[in-house]
Amino acid sequence: MSNNIINKKKNAIIYSRISSNNQIDNNSIEFQKSICTKYANINNINIIKYYSDIGSGTNMKKLKEFNQLINNESNILLIVQNIDRFSRSVEHGSYYLDIMQQKNILLYSIEQQLYSNNIENISQIKNCIIHNELYSKQLSRRIKNIQSMIRNKGGYIGGIPFGYSIFKDNNKIPRKILNKHEQKIIKLIINLKISLSSSKNLTKSIRDIKNNNNEDELEFIDENQNIINYFDKPFTLDNKTISEILNNYNILKRKKKWTPTSVAYIVKKNICKKTKNNIRKNHKNKKKILNNFKKMSI
Repeated sequence: MSNNIINKKKNAIIYSRISSNNQIDNNSIEFQKSICTKYANINNINIIKYYSDIGSGTNMKKLKEFNQLINNESNILLIVQNIDRFSRSVEHGSYYLDIMQQKNILLYSIEQQLYSNNIENISQIKNCIIHNELYSKQLSRRIKNIQSMIRNKGGYIGGIPFGYSIFKDNNKIPRKILNKHEQKIIKLIINLKISLSSSKNLTKSIRDIKNNNNEDELEFIDENQNIINYFDKPFTLDNKTISEILNNYNILKRKKKWTPTSVAYIVKKNICKKTKNNIRKNHKNKKKILNNFKKMSI
């Protein structure tokens, strides 16, 4: 980058992007920020703001912070580590380069040492984007082929739902299996939601999950300060109360605290509307209802 350009653009913003949270080390947002900041310090450029996104460079219109950058900034230098952090789409990259020219947002890529200060350099930037788009399409095809092979062999593709784990068999095919510890937590949530188990049995479940027989007993107190062993009707406890009980006992959802929303998701996945109506109708037969839930894979 020439000294003339540096003198004209003393202030700059840094943009970094990763496609997913799985990108680490030399692709992470923090690594990109570090490289760009180091470059700015060496060249006496004042960084006034950082923007970053987690999303694909093939669809720039969905990159929230990048579009905020375009809408809010003007007359400034935009530094990226690599052109592929800016764009992997010829259509979108060209579109935004035109807007950036209009707003005098000048792009500089450290690794390619390209600066969008003239037609020739912009043409080189677009050539880099063409290469990036081609690479993304080839990578996408490879991933789809691998996923198709895994499915054909009965493997599992996708996120890991709570209550399950993934292991790879001898052929390195991912399989979904029950996670016994998480299944116990699901069962506890369902029993808390149904509100038909005794406090003693709920405490027993908590101690089993925590693998600690010295955990404090779970107690429910009514407005007259009397201990409630059983609730008079099902679904007495709301999702907020259930999340608080779990968090108070440090029973977490994969190292994160439970929220009313995350509890509601577990309940919805395991208790359908028909089942809820059946419980409300036959709630006096607690033993029968609880035995039916013991038969479920939770």
